[in-house]
Amino acid sequence: MERVTQVICGATGIGKTTIVKENKYSVVEVETGKYRWNDSQATCLDEVPENSDWPGNYCEAVTGLIGTVDMILVSSHREVVEEFLRREIPVTLVYPDRSQKEAYRQRYEGRGNPKWLVKLLTDNYDNWIAAAISQQGCRHIVLQSGQYLADVVPQIR
Repeated sequence: MERVTQVICGATGIGKTTIVKENKYSVVEVETGKYRWNDSQATCLDEVPENSDWPGNYCEAVTGLIGTVDMILVSSHREVVEEFLRREIPVTLVYPDRSQKEAYRQRYEGRGNPKWLVKLLTDNYDNWIAAAISQQGCRHIVLQSGQYLADVVPQIR
């Protein structure tokens, strides 16, 4: 019998990697780097051209995992969510409340992200949250102060 797999599109800093490390669930996280960028060793996104197969190549890799695990944790990039929906793959979009910008900046710094990435994430936070809120066709879960993905997994499963 094939497993029912939940595809969870999660914003940066919500705790996707922690869920994988805790090993409580049959879960895999698919990072975007090797699918999106032509050089995963770059130190700044300005130095790297985007892969012309993005996001189809990423969604294809994720699609191949459906039925093998209970949860697949993926990027919440709008184009990724749109591609899954185009393929009629149901997704749950998990992202922080708008009011959590400073808390997330601290999370990014606390986990050791490079300064350029913290700046990129913080500078674009409001736009990315607005885009998530406006995303149609998927289930939304909004994390409140102090919440992580682990706190809402029972709602998703």
